[in-house]
Amino acid sequence: MATRPIAKKPAAKKPAAAAKPSVGAKPAPAKNVPTDLVHYFRLVFQVAPGGSRKAEFFVAGTIEEIKRAALDDLGSGDGAYHALYYGETIVLQCWEGTKKVASIDLHPFITYRVEGIPEPIRFAGEGDNPVLEMDDASEEMMMAMIEEDLDIEVEIDWAKVKLPKLGGRPLTKKEWAPFDEPSHPWAYGFLADWDMPLRKP
Repeated sequence: MATRPIAKKPAAKKPAAAAKPSVGAKPAPAKNVPTDLVHYFRLVFQVAPGGSRKAEFFVAGTIEEIKRAALDDLGSGDGAYHALYYGETIVLQCWEGTKKVASIDLHPFITYRVEGIPEPIRFAGEGDNPVLEMDDASEEMMMAMIEEDLDIEVEIDWAKVKLPKLGGRPLTKKEWAPFDEPSHPWAYGFLADWDMPLRKP
């Protein structure tokens, strides 16, 4: 006897699942701005837009961190090029709460030794004037410097830098620096924004 297959009922539709947040998505970190008195530093490396541009900063609560950051930048090929050939602002700001206590031009304390140049290179004093001539004869050395094909040594004579005595405690790495705009604090550490308008050092 022939049989007829039993018709199957259509499967019930499941309700659409609610959208899940993307894996790994994290909320923006809270800006932990201290309410007690803290001191901290901002290292400024700036170049006015033109043939090149640069706007890099380092925020830290201790001078030892600032010293390491300064050598990392100035000892790099890009850092040496901007300091020696192009001319850049190299300034250390010292802050106490929302008050800028000092702004120190570091040029007078910097000494370079560059492969191919027999004498140590020093800046004439304060200011962002370059000390090496940018011309056709120096193009090969400039490119070698930028590409880090030269041995470059840099020293900063911190013993001669007159750092002010700052009140309060050092800013910690989990805190944001208020500077003179507590509603727009800066995160601890390195910041690079080459489109940022130049700030008065």
